[in-house]
Amino acid sequence: MDKKLWQWLTGNDTFLKVAYWFIKDKIECIHAVYARSSPKSLVWVVTRRGVMTRHDCVRFSLFCTLQVEDGLTDERSLEVIHSLAGWLAGTVTRDEMRKTAMAAEAAASHLYAVMDMDAYYAARVAACAASVAVTVTAGACGSVCYYTSCVAVKAVGSAAQKVQADWIRKNIPFESLDFKLKG
Repeated sequence: MDKKLWQWLTGNDTFLKVAYWFIKDKIECIHAVYARSSPKSLVWVVTRRGVMTRHDCVRFSLFCTLQVEDGLTDERSLEVIHSLAGWLAGTVTRDEMRKTAMAAEAAASHLYAVMDMDAYYAARVAACAASVAVTVTAGACGSVCYYTSCVAVKAVGSAAQKVQADWIRKNIPFESLDFKLKG
């Protein structure tokens, strides 16, 4: 953009007001989506790459795992709950979490092999949740977090998604989310 034009625009009160209202409208629109969208849409939006912090992704994945806790029949899958809580508290290392994730994945694979599908889906949630904490990039953990949510819904039914959305609205403030305001 031409330097003189930019100076005129930024020095022009009308331009600044229009720019302010444009940005304000986008933020209000995103806030409205957060506050009033369907559970499925809300979970999809906040688990997009880079919207939630890694810490919030792990918290949400732990919540999804707790939704299926009654279906966890293998100790390796149950260990995920304690390990995620420890990871959030800072008492479990990334290497310990990685071992837990691999053990939970093995448990899920075993349950699939013996065709215990109810237990498999619950174990799959635990394995995915553990993977969220050890995902290499913070941005990618959102995708794994979304998958964890979807498998939890498959494991315990569609009502789980409303509970997940309510949990997000209650525990993850809108202001902590990083919505990219792109053109």
